[in-house]
Amino acid sequence: MNQIKVRKNFIIAIPKDLQDETSIKEGDIVEVKVDELGRIIISNSNKTDEEVCPVLASKGIWQDEIDGVDYVNQIRKEWKSREESLKL
Repeated sequence: MNQIKVRKNFIIAIPKDLQDETSIKEGDIVEVKVDELGRIIISNSNKTDEEVCPVLASKGIWQDEIDGVDYVNQIRKEWKSREESLKL
């Protein structure tokens, strides 16, 4: 974890290693928010949510299809049926 000093007029400098890790460059626009614990979060707004978290790219792929809970219940019924047919 990096610690940085808040300068006059509440200016902060992002350490070089974090700049490299986040690909933040001079002149970029970043998003700043406070979470429920009071922590300040700075996000690179140049990246989409899908680029930051590939799992989000799959959001909505089952639209107009069975929802996740119903799908799991359907699979469980199939397993139960197979178990009964094999007399396990």
